[in-house]
Amino acid sequence: DQTPDWHSLTPEQQQHIYYQFYVQFGLKVPPRGYDYDWKDVGVPYLDKNGNPVLQRLDEPSVKVRYGIGFAPTVEELKKYDELMFARGVANGLGDSAKVKRLEAEMEALKASAQRMRPLSVYSTSINAEAQSKAAAFRKEAMTTALREYGLEHLISYEFWD
Repeated sequence: DQTPDWHSLTPEQQQHIYYQFYVQFGLKVPPRGYDYDWKDVGVPYLDKNGNPVLQRLDEPSVKVRYGIGFAPTVEELKKYDELMFARGVANGLGDSAKVKRLEAEMEALKASAQRMRPLSVYSTSINAEAQSKAAAFRKEAMTTALREYGLEHLISYEFWD
């Protein structure tokens, strides 16, 4: 291994390596307290104008993962809720045959309502302060994404495929 120990380098050598890291990706060195938001290794996120996005080191980076999942219309969700309620009643009455039938209907409804949608939210946190903020940021990001997809009726639901 030809890589020198970082701590054995002079501050000038460390600064040069730091600078070169960003230059290789066509970026300027970020201001103190910031870094670029990275989409992938060596690929920064770009804003709508094509500029790399800077992120404060004390803020979490929140991303929404999209894919095919249960994305019912308002009417389909109402039907799903009715089936869930009926299943609960049947379960409470010990009617296992009815429970199975209702579960099959629920699964069929879920299968017929598979559409592109926001599925989950994840965050990367650079420090402890950012980690403590991440949960609120994730909830806000999912709420916004559901609204953008016209699925605001799913905001209060806790199931994410």
